[in-house]
Amino acid sequence: MIQSNVTKPDMDVVSREAGDHWLFQLYVFGDLGWVRDYLQPAVELGVKGFSITVDSDYCRRRESKCARSSTGKWSTASAPSPICR
Repeated sequence: MIQSNVTKPDMDVVSREAGDHWLFQLYVFGDLGWVRDYLQPAVELGVKGFSITVDSDYCRRRESKCARSSTGKWSTASAPSPICR
């Protein structure tokens, strides 16, 4: 089972249900201290592996919900994604 820090249920619930088959994906939204504070409980609960995802907080071409306006800049008018600002 793979769980992310941006999904529910919380990691204690998932760790109980998944047993030895639990991987955790962390979307990084903070500094190294934030990462450590987030990963330590997962280690204590018995996570078997991590996927660390670091991404930018602005739109790239891959963001299909973002469209270029007539000015050539990215438009977020129709984009529900919180990373499209």
